[in-house]
Amino acid sequence: MTARIRAIDSHVFYFPRLGEDISNLRITIATGDCLEPDICDGDYVTLNTKLKPEIGDFVCYKGIGYQLQVNEDGHTILKNGHGEILQSDDNYDGVVVQMNRKLGGV
Repeated sequence: MTARIRAIDSHVFYFPRLGEDISNLRITIATGDCLEPDICDGDYVTLNTKLKPEIGDFVCYKGIGYQLQVNEDGHTILKNGHGEILQSDDNYDGVVVQMNRKLGGV
C-alpha cells in the first residue's frame, strides 16, 4: 500500500488509483465554515483541476468552496453555508477528490 502513497505540495498524502496521473492535483487548506460539517476550517483538500464535477460534488469556484446541486427549478447551482449562486460557467478551480483532517490530541 505504501507504494501508492504520494506527497502533493510537499505535505499532504494522496492515495491515487493505479495508473492515475496526479499532475492535475492541487492541495489547498480550507478556511471558514461554509461547508461544515463536511469540510471544516483547517482541512486539507485535494482538488482535481481536470475533473468535470457531477451533482453532489464539492468544488472550488473562484477560490470559494461549494457543493454542486440542482434547485427546485432544475437549474444547476453552487451552494454553501453562506448562500447559493447559479452556475454561470464551468471554470472551476477543481473538484474535491479527497479531504484530510487532523484529529484532536495528535
